[in-house]
Amino acid sequence: MAATPVPHRGEQKDGTIVGVSAKTVTQAIEDAYNVARKYPKYQKGTQSFHVDDIWVVGTNPISEYVVKISSVPNG
Repeated sequence: MAATPVPHRGEQKDGTIVGVSAKTVTQAIEDAYNVARKYPKYQKGTQSFHVDDIWVVGTNPISEYVVKISSVPNG
């Protein structure tokens, strides 16, 4: 099975958003949300997101947490 490369921070080609943190997964999720809120389509109303993937980068110790989120339609 081929390894999936870790994506870079920001909006991806598939419309998902990636956030990163050097400290915790929770901070990486918060970063992804903050990145998403910079895009006009996520600036109005209530937004819901789903955590799609989490990567832990580095050897002991962990150097970075990477989280991919996607928008969930409200309705």
